[in-house]
Amino acid sequence: MSAKSSALRRDIPVAFEMYALLEHLLGRLPQRPVIAGEPLPLEPGIYLNTASRNVVALMLVEPGTLTHVALWASQSLSSDRVRAMGGVLALPFSVETHDGRVQLVPEWWVAFYLDGDPARGLPLLAMRAVLEDERFSDWVDVATRRLAAFGLPAPVTRGA
Repeated sequence: MSAKSSALRRDIPVAFEMYALLEHLLGRLPQRPVIAGEPLPLEPGIYLNTASRNVVALMLVEPGTLTHVALWASQSLSSDRVRAMGGVLALPFSVETHDGRVQLVPEWWVAFYLDGDPARGLPLLAMRAVLEDERFSDWVDVATRRLAAFGLPAPVTRGA
């Protein structure tokens, strides 16, 4: 089997974890309105943007629990200190139509906003197969640019 298909197979459990976490949150978090053109407030809830066909689940993560909530995402963090912080975890999904069927597709990244601060957002790699795709040579830059497509605030970069 090719290396690419092997990498894709390793991402299947991550996708199922994202679906399971969304399903868990659906029964516990309020559905919140999306205001067109404005970033999502970093408040816990499920945000469905019918115009862009995106769904974002925002959940609070207590300090020291990110590895318990989303180990697959926390592995992108090299700092134990940052991994131990609390914040808001954003799980983005796209609503897509394939073969005439509407499907909810998890994104290959998630975002973690340290202490719930919009200026301190970190894109975290969820689906590692993108590392084998030349279009994602700098996946952090690509993921950071994708935040806006989901109404998520982009972090403030140094020198900006």
